[in-house]
Amino acid sequence: MKILVKTLSVLLLFFLLTAGRALPGTDTESRVIPELLSPDSINLDDKQVYITEGPKVRIFNRDTLEQVAVFGKAGEGPQEFRVLPGLPLILNVEGDELMVNSFGKVSFFSKSGKFLREQRTQAGFIIMAQPFGENLACWGLAFEDQTRLRTIDLYDRELKKLKNLVKQKDEFQAPGQGIDILSSSFTYSVLGDRLWVAHSPEPLIHTFDLEGDAAETIRLDIPRRDMTRADRETILNYLKTDKSTREQFDLLKPIRFHDQYPAIMAVFAAQGKMYVMTWQRRENRNEILVMNSEGKVERTLWLPVAYLNALRPAPFAVRDNRLLQLNENDDEEWELHITPIR
Repeated sequence: MKILVKTLSVLLLFFLLTAGRALPGTDTESRVIPELLSPDSINLDDKQVYITEGPKVRIFNRDTLEQVAVFGKAGEGPQEFRVLPGLPLILNVEGDELMVNSFGKVSFFSKSGKFLREQRTQAGFIIMAQPFGENLACWGLAFEDQTRLRTIDLYDRELKKLKNLVKQKDEFQAPGQGIDILSSSFTYSVLGDRLWVAHSPEPLIHTFDLEGDAAETIRLDIPRRDMTRADRETILNYLKTDKSTREQFDLLKPIRFHDQYPAIMAVFAAQGKMYVMTWQRRENRNEILVMNSEGKVERTLWLPVAYLNALRPAPFAVRDNRLLQLNENDDEEWELHITPIR
């Protein structure tokens, strides 16, 4: 399990406290959030900003960035979360309740941070639970014929597995068997009554209906980025030196690269649109396609997404035509950078 968790950290692969300032030469506004030490994720709704740090969830007023609530600590009891390296808390803030997915359970809180209830997994391993109609879409692991698979499965709200939707050979099988770096996309998000899944190296998105049946397949016109020698060296240096992977580096060997990146890095829904982030970069900006619920591309954006390492963007979210991202400044303070999307 320890090696699995370290490996998942490779694979998994997103105001206003004081007067803000514009970053030189940009239209990006920056605000310091002094409470933050090492944030993992950022989410927001119409009124609040939600930031996770290890087992803690911090809630801020969206207009003032004043912290209004904080909850969570390491453990396995109510209001406690088991957080492992590479497996941060996953929040869903779209409904009337705040859903927190930690290792082994899903917990529900009011938007003010009051604990409501929790549901523990009945069997197996699930992360990244997303509400999908009356059920949940979850990332899991399975074994078939001594092969480890990563899966996307449909669960009911009591975390009973209903149906497998997608299964794919995991990039890491066991120590000594090596790891395939970025051999395929594996990302999903819910938009309305469809689950959108990218699980191939090609520019394809497969959709599923609320019953878990295959629906439309969307092919995008996305050229795949070449994996250069410099890219490989940067990724290898990250694996050798980052605290989440360096102790396991020898167990990952042999490390196998491919000639090209997968077409799609991530899909994520926001305010009735699906955003498709590709691996294409130019001038420190990432390509992001904005799609409607019918699967049509409406806009192509190039947004200044910063990275924590060779594989992982810094925590970010998109809402109200703005890119919001957490970045650490030279004084080791965490700032919220707000960039208009035009």
